Amino acid sequence: EHYKPAVVLSTGPEVSRASCRSIPEFDITAALQQCADLFIRHGGHSQAAGFVVPNKNIEELRGRLTEIASEKLGALDLQPSIKIDVAMPLKQIEARLLKFIKLLEPVGQGNPRPVFLSKRLAPLNVRTMGSDGAHLRMSLREGPVVWNCVAFRMGHRAGELNGPIDAVYHIKSDRWQGRERLELELLDFAPAGRSGR
Repeated sequence: EHYKPAVVLSTGPEVSRASCRSIPEFDITAALQQCADLFIRHGGHSQAAGFVVPNKNIEELRGRLTEIASEKLGALDLQPSIKIDVAMPLKQIEARLLKFIKLLEPVGQGNPRPVFLSKRLAPLNVRTMGSDGAHLRMSLREGPVVWNCVAFRMGHRAGELNGPIDAVYHIKSDRWQGRERLELELLDFAPAGRSGR
């Protein structure tokens, strides 16, 4: 949410356990390795790690990790970014493209899902969904081509969809009433021509 490394600690009577999540600009396991003398054990990978630490070492650990993060990140303007694999018009999306994407599975940390960019799309029938309106459902049109689209955790951005947008998305299949159909899963959007991408 804040695009910063985070450590969440569960404090026990004598030792505490922690879970760490990071951003591409900060290798959390390398930072933990610099504090190895304070842990009972630690491990993970560059973006997610964990450790067990005696409570008596927590304050020293907090100070060291804060200093390491300041050295590595202090001069950077941290902004989340999305790596786009392919820019293409909506008319190029078809069922066999999804079959090709499925050949790339399994996807995960070392093999992320392909990310697509399409420009100057018209949002249609924008509506929030979920009990708290946290998500969006809409259609995106480019000329005569229209695709259904879902945008998780973007309900608060519905008011931004009042003109053409540049959209970054995954292509996925959705099952509805026993039928499979393709749809776009929106990752981010910006007013057309102002995306900087």
